[in-house]
Amino acid sequence: MRPFRERSPLPIGIVGVVAILLALLLAFDIGNLPFINSGHTVYAEFNDAANLQKGATVRVSGVLVGKVTSVKLEYVPGEGNLVKVGMRVSGGPHIGADTTANLKIETRNGDYFKILKSLKNGGGRRKILLFLGSNIGNFGRDQSIDFFRQLRAVMNPNDLLFIGFDLQKDPHVILKAYDDPQGITAAFNLNLLRRINRELGGDFDLDKFVHYALYRPVECAARSFLISREQQTAHIEALGRSFSFEPWEAIFMEISQKYSLPMIEALAAESGFAVKQNFFDSKYYYCDSLWQLSA
Repeated sequence: MRPFRERSPLPIGIVGVVAILLALLLAFDIGNLPFINSGHTVYAEFNDAANLQKGATVRVSGVLVGKVTSVKLEYVPGEGNLVKVGMRVSGGPHIGADTTANLKIETRNGDYFKILKSLKNGGGRRKILLFLGSNIGNFGRDQSIDFFRQLRAVMNPNDLLFIGFDLQKDPHVILKAYDDPQGITAAFNLNLLRRINRELGGDFDLDKFVHYALYRPVECAARSFLISREQQTAHIEALGRSFSFEPWEAIFMEISQKYSLPMIEALAAESGFAVKQNFFDSKYYYCDSLWQLSA
């Protein structure tokens, strides 16, 4: 055996470089290195990602071929915002440029809170609960807080709540929405009587009622009514009851609360939430508020 100093420097240098490269490979995630991993990344675009998350499985004809590696929102000229999904695939059937992709969506049908409770610990995935359309405005303040607390009870710490709020604005703008010249809101309220007639065996005469709406800026709430034009009686067969109305007697149809940002923050705080971010339209007429659980 020759002394170290007598050996050729070339083999020693090669062995040293190989040793360094092996050490570097072990220091990193070898499976993610393109010259070692046999898989490749493909991309698909969707209008809606349906809560798709990184790590979700990718299947072709039922065969597991990879996993989702990225989910990003991108703007595509002429098509608008699309969700671009990156997928690392290997083996299985060939995935070409003309391949179409579909998302598997699981639906649940049942009582609102029972379904949410069943999802509380489902797979540990984050949930985003949507309550849009400013439906919360039809609740009283105490009812709203109770409703939000019930939602909080079925949420995990990393879940989010996304809620729509109709904001306070020029009272004339609000009143026109509930007493519009086209009569859309009037038809909406009168349709309730029409459905009672059709589905519950009622005999309301819709021509004997008139729609009336008002906005109270002190309470920040819009109210709408159906007013009886004359003395009359209506019967509802499903209830086995009759209801009598005096001339100009009102049926209270709807309350629609309008909110300020401090009101939204107060609702969140009293319900066990904190406002994470608010989103507005260009006129600041409306707010979609994203809430997270407070500590």
